[in-house]
Amino acid sequence: MRRAADSAGMGLTPLPAADVETAFAGLPDWRLDGDALRAEFSFATSAAAVRFLTAVAADAEDADHHPDVDWRYRLVVVRTTTHCAGGRVTARDTALAARVSELAVAAAGGAAVGGAVP
Repeated sequence: MRRAADSAGMGLTPLPAADVETAFAGLPDWRLDGDALRAEFSFATSAAAVRFLTAVAADAEDADHHPDVDWRYRLVVVRTTTHCAGGRVTARDTALAARVSELAVAAAGGAAVGGAVP
């Protein structure tokens, strides 16, 4: 089911740089990569990485907001931006980033996973 704010087209306005920086206080796994948010997550096993990918895919489908994902054995890189906002970061991206970080912890069985890339 799509989130109400997304269905109504809300959250599609690019965030000012100051708001993106403020969002990072609650997103310790994430960094700005050009005009997108980016995080790397490392898992103990490839199976845990796949559980994470599956969870991200389901959540992204529900939100109708799909990040770019790169899976390399136990490493998963996630990058999100809002294409219909000119490829800029919006509230949809910061919300998705927070949810992806939660999913990473769940896929790792509650253990800490590798966080942000400098």
